[in-house]
Amino acid sequence: MAGAYLWGWDESTETWVKCQVTPEGKLIINPTGFLENPPTEDETKKAPTSEWAFDHAANVAAHHAKYSDGEAIMAPGTTKQVVTIGTYNALDVTGCAMIIFDTSSGNITMNGMAGGVDGQIIFAIKSNYAFQVRFNYNSASAAVGDRFRPITGVAQVLASGSWGGITLVYYDDNWHIDRYLFHSSSAFFQDSPGNGITNLGPTSNWAYDHENASDAHHERYYDKEAVDAFQSRDTTFTTGTIDDFDATSVSMVWLDTTDGDINLRGMKGGYSGKIVFFVRTNCDNSVYLRHAHATPDVGDRFYIAGGDKTMGVGAYGGFIAVYKDPAWQVFFGIP
Repeated sequence: MAGAYLWGWDESTETWVKCQVTPEGKLIINPTGFLENPPTEDETKKAPTSEWAFDHAANVAAHHAKYSDGEAIMAPGTTKQVVTIGTYNALDVTGCAMIIFDTSSGNITMNGMAGGVDGQIIFAIKSNYAFQVRFNYNSASAAVGDRFRPITGVAQVLASGSWGGITLVYYDDNWHIDRYLFHSSSAFFQDSPGNGITNLGPTSNWAYDHENASDAHHERYYDKEAVDAFQSRDTTFTTGTIDDFDATSVSMVWLDTTDGDINLRGMKGGYSGKIVFFVRTNCDNSVYLRHAHATPDVGDRFYIAGGDKTMGVGAYGGFIAVYKDPAWQVFFGIP
């Protein structure tokens, strides 16, 4: 009604205030109370202005056409660059997702790549069978932040005679070699296994040769075969003095005194744990076993508890010699 005022509640002062109106009686409202430019994160009581919406819709950099599946798959290839023969300390890979290493004319050495950003992934492919691509580990020729950090801590090579490639991931100021896509088996296998090598396995060729190497494997002995093995490595001593016989491959010695006495003073070929059995085949004459005789070398002598021993005429039997540094230890275990 005429002469009356319209009052509104002011939340900030928590008081009733007079509202402004036009001569026609329309409320005069300040839009900054509920509109803003630009929008503010977490603001839920205001909306962006029409001007902001117009500018945003017209911003080409803020909007892109949606990729089809095929376009997404092909996207890395649209940023590829081709690298040829030479040494590269700071290859610029800004915005790059694929590198083609063309080794048709010579080797390529990679010390570093510039322009990497955290999370950038580059597929690196060797396109030619000839020559090699070498990725040097932490090369001082490249700036810090551009260097390679292979998982093995040493230079990695896409070898001559191979295809394939690697995946490079940039993170924390380094290019990390994520995994191998080598065509060459040398990335995984070696034909001569090495002690301490834990990142490679033996080739099938090595396994085949090893399995069929007669000197690398032996059939398991049965008990009787084990016993017979001693007799199969035998020799015979006859009349005379023995002090330099090589017993390396002998396990059994037959003592034949048919024609005269045998004088045993020492043997060569001893090693720790070596055992030799001595057995008389007749008792026509005597067998003399000398304790620590001076003629043989120190390591070839017989050591006998109680000194020299004699197996006289009419006495069969034998003894055992066991090599224990520094000489042969003799046991009369066969009376």
